[in-house]
Amino acid sequence: MWISPPPVFVDPALSTAMGGHPLLARLLTQRGLTTPEAAAAFLNPDRYTPTPPAALPDLEFAADRLYRAITRGEKIAVWGDFDADGQTSTTLLVSLLRDLKADVTYYIPHRLTESHGIKIDALDRLLDQHIHVLLTCDTGIAEHAAIAHAKSRGVTVLVTDHHDLPDTLPNADALINPKRLPIDHPLRSLPGVGVAFKLAQQVLHLAGEDERADDYLDLVALGIVADVAELRADARYLLQRGLLRLQNTTRLGLQALMSSAQVTAANVSAETIGFSLGPRLNALGRLGDANLAVELLTTTNLTRARILAAQLEGLNNQRRLLMDQITAAAQEQIAQDPALLDYAALILTNPHWHSGVIGPVANRLAEQYTRPTILLVTDDHTARGSARSVAGVDITSALKMCGEYLTGVGGHPGAAGLSLPIDNVPTFRAALSKAIDTIRDPRVETGLVVDAELSLDQLTLELAQELERLAPFGEGNPAVTLVTRHVTLEHDRTFGRKGEHREVIIGDSVGHTQKLIWWRGAGLEVADGPIDVAYTLKSTNYRGERVLSVEWVDFQIAPVSAIEISAPQPQIEVIDWRNKDLAQLPVQADWLIWADGAVAAPRAAVRRTDLREADTLVIWSAPCGWRELEAALQRVKPRTIYLCNAAANVDSMEAFLKRLGSLLKHDLNQRGGQVAVARLAAALGHRTITARKGIEWLEASGQISVKSWTDDQIVIAAGTGQKTEEIDTLKAELTVLLAETAAWRAYYQRLNIEEIRALVQRYRAA
Repeated sequence: MWISPPPVFVDPALSTAMGGHPLLARLLTQRGLTTPEAAAAFLNPDRYTPTPPAALPDLEFAADRLYRAITRGEKIAVWGDFDADGQTSTTLLVSLLRDLKADVTYYIPHRLTESHGIKIDALDRLLDQHIHVLLTCDTGIAEHAAIAHAKSRGVTVLVTDHHDLPDTLPNADALINPKRLPIDHPLRSLPGVGVAFKLAQQVLHLAGEDERADDYLDLVALGIVADVAELRADARYLLQRGLLRLQNTTRLGLQALMSSAQVTAANVSAETIGFSLGPRLNALGRLGDANLAVELLTTTNLTRARILAAQLEGLNNQRRLLMDQITAAAQEQIAQDPALLDYAALILTNPHWHSGVIGPVANRLAEQYTRPTILLVTDDHTARGSARSVAGVDITSALKMCGEYLTGVGGHPGAAGLSLPIDNVPTFRAALSKAIDTIRDPRVETGLVVDAELSLDQLTLELAQELERLAPFGEGNPAVTLVTRHVTLEHDRTFGRKGEHREVIIGDSVGHTQKLIWWRGAGLEVADGPIDVAYTLKSTNYRGERVLSVEWVDFQIAPVSAIEISAPQPQIEVIDWRNKDLAQLPVQADWLIWADGAVAAPRAAVRRTDLREADTLVIWSAPCGWRELEAALQRVKPRTIYLCNAAANVDSMEAFLKRLGSLLKHDLNQRGGQVAVARLAAALGHRTITARKGIEWLEASGQISVKSWTDDQIVIAAGTGQKTEEIDTLKAELTVLLAETAAWRAYYQRLNIEEIRALVQRYRAA
């Protein structure tokens, strides 16, 4: 679903102050920036007045105590957390203390063996080094026992954290946490690294070296984006300044990390951190020893920096592979038990999942199924895991409402960790579903938020540059999504090393056209008729010049205006034969039977590439996805539909590859290696993207060679027999695609026929 913002009144003073395209002032107003002063402070960090560090509770005391420890030569221990926010927080505080010649050590627990928080046995090993001050970052706010233990040993405990507050606060000497501030306070959205930076500012002020604070802003930018902090007030200001610092960083570790990620420092943005740098740091925390991140980000040895960056690169590749494998297993569970989707939260369990990456997979599934998702790793007695939520649902609050079933829970509105006895999972699933229905915010709609509608002739480089003034984009300040309605796809071609991306030309009714880039869109179907297209605008550097880049986000079938309908449309009849004996179906000669894949139908059937208009459509076998079903209904425009579910499409890897190999062998022998991908996908009964991925895997396994990839045509030849290093990654990706299709087919079995009727009514009207 697409969500349009409500109409707003734009103050003429704001429009005058902003100048340029009037859309900028409207977008600022939609985002709550209604005055020239507020807009100027938002757009330009030089116009923003940052909040003094002392506004954070206990910060002045903590800074004074740290400065005394530095001047007295007392030993300070920094205890951090293993995610990117914790890594950058730890690095920032360790760097600060080293720069001020303090006696400092640090410790980040290992995720897989110690989990979150402060374990007393590890704490004792640290305190045995004659520690005087324990300084936490990105952790500690709920560590009552550990803090009491440290204080019992005569250690001063200073906590810096940003996580939600427990019912009672621990007895630390200082508790610096922005959640102790009012909900609308400008420091409230600071992540752990932002809190650490504010403390560093105050310590440097006491040392008379205020100007050195900017040296740590590159770390602040990394942590803010990687932790998906809300980009408002001071958090946004620090990111704006931090990006400038990051683009010119002198840290050898960051330079090596950007090099291994193929990132150009001068072009680093919040998007770059979110998609390239942050995941590599998080991969280290999820699969390895996050203490190495501090070494990477502080080392002055270029060779060591490159070695560590290479380790992160390898771990990131491993992370992606594990995530694909877990996603495939999760989709398989849903396909085997579609009733899992009957609950307000999707809860899945598996004893073999890697606990370090289940959080990101839960997030992926939450987005796909638009509901909170929990993945649990189980043993004989306990289930431990991660939860990710969707807009309008505070998942941590919902979990706490189910506390009687849990042995532990902690987190924030969007994500949480939890544990429970394995026998409680079924009753917990039902209880959590009720809790979510109780606390869900009815004002929050889920879907793609569209900022404005434009015509194709309004899309210019100048407009893109105007909109980029709203950057950096992220949580609380999403990228501007625009839409152009009632356009048609006039031409498209695939590109990329494996033809995985798509260049699309769309046109309107008066002859204007626009090129869009659709990343990883090569295998996705687009309807033949008029569509609405959502996209983002960017200005990019191409061969030394700034050019307009339009990136495809989504599309939907263009609704037909009521004025175009000259007569009432007849009611669509949908007849459900999904759970009936198909041998009894009274097939008529003029019925169009749609059957993708290797399926036995009662008489001649057609695949989706050969569908035509007909009054009666028999959907003989389960389609492979929503978009394929929509495209078929639009093409046929039936008045009567028979929903069947002939169990002919097998979605296992073995069956898919066997069928694919047979079809490609035919093309190799009978068509000179010419492969029509759309027809191949229909013959397989799968999405085009899955067919392409299968071809990639066969090539990587040495069974075929691909000579060219152009649009819908691929030319293949006999393979070399040599496997490539991509084979495992491609197999994992293919497994995910097959599992997604299996899950969709399971959902199709339960699909409400009213949804089908509404779709066909719409297409017949067109």
